[in-house]
Amino acid sequence: MTGAISLAKYQDPRWQKFRLQRLKMSEWRCDCCHDSKSKLNIHHSFYIAGRSPWDYLLHSTIVLCDDCHQAEHDLTGQERPAWLMWSEWEVTAACVIAKQINRRKKSMKKRSERADVC
Repeated sequence: MTGAISLAKYQDPRWQKFRLQRLKMSEWRCDCCHDSKSKLNIHHSFYIAGRSPWDYLLHSTIVLCDDCHQAEHDLTGQERPAWLMWSEWEVTAACVIAKQINRRKKSMKKRSERADVC
């Protein structure tokens, strides 16, 4: 199983909206080299089998110029190995764990601030 997504899906208005939101989030620059002159690509960090390219969290993608995008694919391979294809439950589990980590960090920060006051 590979992470290939039909090229037709990238013509869908939902993808175009997602792409614009992600480009704005990165201030229209490559997240790697900060190039703002070259063509910019939205690169998915992982794929979930059967999910459309716009059905991801914005933060699960990165904006890359053509050179950085090619370097990323040279590093990871053009086709995604099966272990990079996350199932729905794995994504859910990762999100739950990330939320718990963020709560713990906030709690520790509040404790630290209280200790500084005393």
